[in-house]
Amino acid sequence: HIHLLKPGSAKFGHADWRRVQRRTRLHNSKIDGQLLASPHASSHAVLTTRQPFQLLFALGVPAQRNVMAMRCCALTALLVLVVAHFVASPVNWYIVYTFAELVHDGIPWLAALKDVSYILDKTFQQHPLPAAASRHRLEVSAEDDHVTAVCKTSLYVKMTEVAGPWPVVDSADPTGTPERLEAYVDACRSVFAELPRASEQRAVLDAFHPAPGVPGDVENVTSPTMHGPRVPEELEAFLASRAALAASRAPAPEKFLREPEEALPLAQGAGAPAERRRSLGVLPEVVSSKDVAAAVAAGRVAVFDATELLPAEVFNLSMVDIAKLHGEDASQIPVYRQNSHAWGGSGWESLAAYAERLVKMGTAEKLYYPDQVPFPRDPSFRPPLPPPGWLRALHWLCERVLRLPQGSDWAPEKVAHSLRRELYMTTVNARRLHKLPINMEEALGHPPWLERAQPMLWSGAVGAWWHNDEPDNLLISLNKEINVAVFDAFDTDHLSGSKGPVHLDRFFDLGDFHPDKDDSGWLANNTWLHKFPFIRVRLSPGMGVVVPSRAYHAVWAEDADRLLLNCFMFPRYKVMEDAPSSSFSFFGRGRQPSLYMALFHLKVSSIARLWDMKKLGGFFEMVKLEFL
Repeated sequence: HIHLLKPGSAKFGHADWRRVQRRTRLHNSKIDGQLLASPHASSHAVLTTRQPFQLLFALGVPAQRNVMAMRCCALTALLVLVVAHFVASPVNWYIVYTFAELVHDGIPWLAALKDVSYILDKTFQQHPLPAAASRHRLEVSAEDDHVTAVCKTSLYVKMTEVAGPWPVVDSADPTGTPERLEAYVDACRSVFAELPRASEQRAVLDAFHPAPGVPGDVENVTSPTMHGPRVPEELEAFLASRAALAASRAPAPEKFLREPEEALPLAQGAGAPAERRRSLGVLPEVVSSKDVAAAVAAGRVAVFDATELLPAEVFNLSMVDIAKLHGEDASQIPVYRQNSHAWGGSGWESLAAYAERLVKMGTAEKLYYPDQVPFPRDPSFRPPLPPPGWLRALHWLCERVLRLPQGSDWAPEKVAHSLRRELYMTTVNARRLHKLPINMEEALGHPPWLERAQPMLWSGAVGAWWHNDEPDNLLISLNKEINVAVFDAFDTDHLSGSKGPVHLDRFFDLGDFHPDKDDSGWLANNTWLHKFPFIRVRLSPGMGVVVPSRAYHAVWAEDADRLLLNCFMFPRYKVMEDAPSSSFSFFGRGRQPSLYMALFHLKVSSIARLWDMKKLGGFFEMVKLEFL
């Protein structure tokens, strides 16, 4: 038992404390949190081993001689609890082994700690301090003038059809979040001042009077209209309508179903063995580089030669090459993971650190993920076992504690390999890569409808995940082969209309469909899909594809160090309302409320102004795609 003085016993000296200690040793201790039956019971409380955390909050202890003992007891109790929890949880064994593997392969131990912290949060969702939005918010105040109030509201505009409020993220920019948010408002005010007074956007914003507070998720103001049939009330009618449309369509002509290699002159090596070809896809339209912008405006899915758009030196570059190109600046360029707001800054690392990671993992032969594609080039690949030594001993211990049979799919090296995949899935906006000659507005010929292009470099091995994006998009392979499938955007609302498998109350059933699995059970039970054409191409470096606004598409790749240029294109306010794509585009006439679109475009312009003037960023589509 440890005796703690009650607060307020100011005249209790060292002699008194020693006398209490002597008397305490004479008593028979009882371990259930009871007070000792001593003359001093009224002046001190008893804390047992069942109450270790109270030690951390005890106040008013003048006896300095016993502080070290108290700390040791508290730390011992905490250690016992941590060890007990650790032994009981298989997740912890895998986390420790993954950490050990990272350190063994040359990752600095502090960086490895951030890595496993990120994995706990992103993969297992068991982090004691999970990812969260910044605690810094800009509230609309009653003292704000009209323009400031509108600009603060635009900061929270959600630029994608997903549920939940738009999070403010503590980014890797050199200034703190409060200063960055204030800088955004300043940039927004300058953009607002330049809006023509007679313009429709200015009229809509002038008529808007924001309410005080944080406008986190206000429907038709900061949150867009969500598309897709609601479950369950709209599901039956939707399924009947989709089936009727499929029944009314004629099958695609046989000539469009074949994919001879010569039909795709840009896809060198895209021809696959017969058993790997899909039977549902159609031949893509192939356009020249000068017609890419026109294809975007028309909402057409098309393949193009990206080497006619961009300089030859950007192709076949790895992230390691790009880091070397930027020299010392690479240590100041952030590369964001899927959860950029993960705890402790684990949601991002510098370009230099990421490049070093790729080099070390490549040396260890841990960048290949054949399980992400149906037909890998090396189906025999297995994650390597650790070499003899301390890591092999830890591997043996994990297998024994977890009672894993020989060759188990849950072997430590296999689970660690799978967990590391999250660490390679990163994006960086190409505007931060000032030595990489990528200027998409110039490459597209500055089309009159284009407000801002957002070119982003994606890396990491990924499996097919069907979804649509609000802006029109270009997908260009810069390094290694990447598989892409895209549905006709005119069919989006017939297929579902939902963003993807991101809404609990919206129907979406493409998740079980894979273009390379034309004999799947799901496809046998969903024959309507045969009447909805899509293209499926294997992008080699220098090859690109146009993905129209809200067109369903999926990307899958087996190499963690592959590099895809993903270029979102934001149009000018209202200019796409009369475009051929208006009936399905996120920016089509009547697709979104007028106030929301006015604030949306104000935000796009303000983010661009802030980057161009002060090189400040940190504004994301949710938490992974940084717009600059």
